[in-house]
Amino acid sequence: GIINFMIPENLKTVEIHDDLMYAGQSCFNYENDSRKDRQYCNLHTIKFLLENPNYKIIDNFMVNTKHKTVLFNVDYSKSEVRVPDGIETISLNAFDQYGFFECGYDDNAYMGNKIVPLEKVILPKSIRNIHSGAFFHCRALKSVVYEGSSENLKVSDGAFEDCGEMSVKESKIICEDSIIKYKKTTHLMMERIIVVHKL
Repeated sequence: GIINFMIPENLKTVEIHDDLMYAGQSCFNYENDSRKDRQYCNLHTIKFLLENPNYKIIDNFMVNTKHKTVLFNVDYSKSEVRVPDGIETISLNAFDQYGFFECGYDDNAYMGNKIVPLEKVILPKSIRNIHSGAFFHCRALKSVVYEGSSENLKVSDGAFEDCGEMSVKESKIICEDSIIKYKKTTHLMMERIIVVHKL
């Protein structure tokens, strides 16, 4: 995995390996970048990743299509997001909001819009693994809903590190099988209950 790589000014392209499983949105930056938030600027990283056909932006997520892995969220302008269908893995720091909260960065370089703290994430049932630090520093996060069964989902320790409310909840993710389903009471059933009560 790549954490951060400073690119010389005269380097215009970077060859990205097909099997990259971790890549923070700021892992590629030019040494002379004048942006105050260059550590969290996703302009260069996205540009270099898209030069390899295995990396695509799908529903505002940078995805390694070969490994069906979300590398990072591209658009931070929504408080609620849904990971695309078919994705199997949420990688390290995929939703990382450390720079936005700690350093006060409030604009998204790639999308050209304002950053909104993430509050809710919906995961399709195709997801199988959530890596450690996936939701690092998402302090406004209130719920993560998984559309599949809990037995099909592996959540690594530290996936919700420094996530405020989500860090201390006993049940961190709402799964399909964790929702209590109440049987609908029909009119006929109520009549039978009244008869039984009278008897």
